[in-house]
Order: sequence, then C-alpha cells, then structure tokens
Amino acid sequence: MKQIDMFVEAEDRRLFADLSEVGVRMIKPFVDNLPSEPFITVSDIKLCFDRIFSNNGKTFSPSNVYRWLESGAILALPIQSGEKDEKKRHMILRSSFLDFIKARINKI
Repeated sequence: MKQIDMFVEAEDRRLFADLSEVGVRMIKPFVDNLPSEPFITVSDIKLCFDRIFSNNGKTFSPSNVYRWLESGAILALPIQSGEKDEKKRHMILRSSFLDFIKARINKI
C-alpha cells in the first residue's frame, strides 16, 4: 500500500473542516477512491465515479471531466500531445476536483 502524501492529507483535512456529518459522508467516497497524489488524471476521476456509482449499470463519461476543465470549474495543467488530433492530456489538481465536488454536495 502506497503511503499518503502529507500535503494531500492536509488538503483532505481542510476539505472536511467545515462540512456537516452528512457532507463528510457524501464526499468521503470520492476522497477514498482517488489516488493520494497531488495531481490526478481524467481516467482517475472516471474510475472514481465508476467505483462509487457502479450499481447503476452505467459508466461515467470522461467528456464530463473535459467540460469541467474547459469551463474552468476544475484546475489542471495541460500536457500537450504531439499530434493535433489527439485530445490534450491534463494533470488535474486533486484538491481542485474535490473542492468542485464539495461545492456541488453543499447545494444538495
């Protein structure tokens, strides 16, 4: 088992700081199903959603993540690909994605 990054752990504590007990229960599956790294990928987010919502028989579309990236809802470092027609790869700030989820949970 890989050791959790101390900065990621501090970000997770900050994330939970002002949430109610219900909010913590709602966001914890996202925290638990993402890699414990400062940067994650679109594939990591897809896998996270698929693990959490696997009982509905559908898979999560990466196009949702690309829309969030294009809108600026989550922050990432674009990694250019060599070919024009290839999709850009992104290294997404894990904390930005979790803040995005937290904001959506708080609206429920």
